[in-house]
Amino acid sequence: MYTSIKKIEKKIKFILKYVFFIGAYIVGVYIGIYLLMYCSVCELVSIIKKGHMDVLIILINLLKIILAIPIGSAAWGIMYMLYNYCRGYDD
Repeated sequence: MYTSIKKIEKKIKFILKYVFFIGAYIVGVYIGIYLLMYCSVCELVSIIKKGHMDVLIILINLLKIILAIPIGSAAWGIMYMLYNYCRGYDD
């Protein structure tokens, strides 16, 4: 009974390991590049082209661009940390 529980637990952690590994890259890229950086750059360019120079909107978009890489890296780091945690059970 104890052995079968250990086997099931090991299989679950094996699956979670790869879910977190793939998730780390998906989450990091999606948050870091697409959501914050790409959308903010496009919005900033469209604001400048229209001639609406609202300083607050421009500063918010620049802040999003500056924070895009650390937020994406943090999301990637959390998922990769969970991957390494599950990898430790795969001995």
